Amino acid sequence: MLCNLPRVIEEIDVPETQKICPCCGDAMSRFGHEASEQLHYIPARLEVHETRRRKYSCGRCHGAVVRAPRLVLPPIPKSMASASLLAYLIVSKFADGLPLFRIAGRLRRLGIELSHTLMSEWLMQCYPLLEDLHRRMMRKVLDSGHIYTDDTTLPLQNDDPARRTTVEGKLWVYATDHRHGPPLIVYKFSRSRSRDAPLTVLADYRGYVQADAYDAHPRHLIYARCSGSRPYDGYPLQQGVASAGEPRP
Repeated sequence: MLCNLPRVIEEIDVPETQKICPCCGDAMSRFGHEASEQLHYIPARLEVHETRRRKYSCGRCHGAVVRAPRLVLPPIPKSMASASLLAYLIVSKFADGLPLFRIAGRLRRLGIELSHTLMSEWLMQCYPLLEDLHRRMMRKVLDSGHIYTDDTTLPLQNDDPARRTTVEGKLWVYATDHRHGPPLIVYKFSRSRSRDAPLTVLADYRGYVQADAYDAHPRHLIYARCSGSRPYDGYPLQQGVASAGEPRP
């Protein structure tokens, strides 16, 4: 369990005065060691990376100024958020399910006060940065030939002043079969559970789909019934129930 973690080895030696045999007075030889292991936790920490780009000017005519080039552009222009901090916010919010006010509390203990409003703005500005990556991940999922899909309810803040309740959005998941390669999971959001959401994603897909019996799924596909779900009315189950060892199309 501990073999893949970084290891710090501390060696404790016997004092030189005790390396003489008390029986015969001869020097003792080392023949091994006794080892014990403890798992240590190293707390996270924040650092400020300051980049100083040097400037040069002509002291004689003062007609020219040269500045060192900017080697790395920030992910969000004119923002103090680095790529590592944005990655931490994304993982904490969307992978670990932490609300922003709890993330703000963690960062406060590390020495920085960031409002959840500011972090929310940063996360929204990450969307165009990750859009191409999301598109390529979705393409890999659809090229796998055997995918799993389902949807879950996602409360959405309502922008209609006439309604006080949240809007029920949907988060659709598309995952590859882990038995045929590394697992890959991609999410797609929609404001409703209409047919448009899965039809848009699966319009050109050909292969097996493991899903529930929701009628919005495209009918040109081959479906494998999920355990415990009702029969697919009108779906070609006689062609599509895929076993674990059955080859993909």
